[in-house]
Amino acid sequence: MPNSRYDIQRGYNFFVEINGIAMSFSRVSGLSRSASLQAFQEGGFNSRVHYLRGNMDEQSLTLEYGTTVDMKALDQLVPGRYLPKGVYVQVMNDAFENSHCSYSLSGCYIKRINFGELNASDSRLIINSIEITYDHMIYGA
Repeated sequence: MPNSRYDIQRGYNFFVEINGIAMSFSRVSGLSRSASLQAFQEGGFNSRVHYLRGNMDEQSLTLEYGTTVDMKALDQLVPGRYLPKGVYVQVMNDAFENSHCSYSLSGCYIKRINFGELNASDSRLIINSIEITYDHMIYGA
């Protein structure tokens, strides 16, 4: 009998909007939140260490093996460009009908982009990878 936990994770599709441009990707990584912590030893109270939150660490999202039919997207996909509409990632089911969960990213800048090939048979742009830095992430089920 198959393990349903692993069956659910097989074959994910990712629908992504980058600054309002619809794209689909086969691999998404770097969805995380973290902050640096500083240990603070209070004088005279030596039974434990206190922690103070420092600056937020830089977050970096990597989208790999993507396609889009919107050739105007090339104008907006420039390293260093700020994305005022942010990035929206949806994890879709195998039939691409329902969303399992979604992530909304704000404060986004394109850090790096690597184009693959232009396919004349179906007029799609193949994108090998896009790396985007972001300030804030909201998880939505």
